[in-house]
Amino acid sequence: KRQLLFHVTAGSVDSEALVRQSSVLTLEGSSMSVEVDGDVLLDSRAGLVTIDLRARDGIVHVIDTVLTPPALDDPT
Repeated sequence: KRQLLFHVTAGSVDSEALVRQSSVLTLEGSSMSVEVDGDVLLDSRAGLVTIDLRARDGIVHVIDTVLTPPALDDPT
């Protein structure tokens, strides 16, 4: 469950709003960085593949990798 919630934020954040932020708070409770240097990277690892897909309950951005919450990345 935590894995899925790490891929979701509250509200509807389109790509224009996303790139104006340095980080977003996930529903899992962790912060995810947003970096823009030509391409947009989330959590320094995931690139955006498709943006601004309108859904009934928000906006979907497709990324090119599966992200894990920081606590799951820590092997200890």
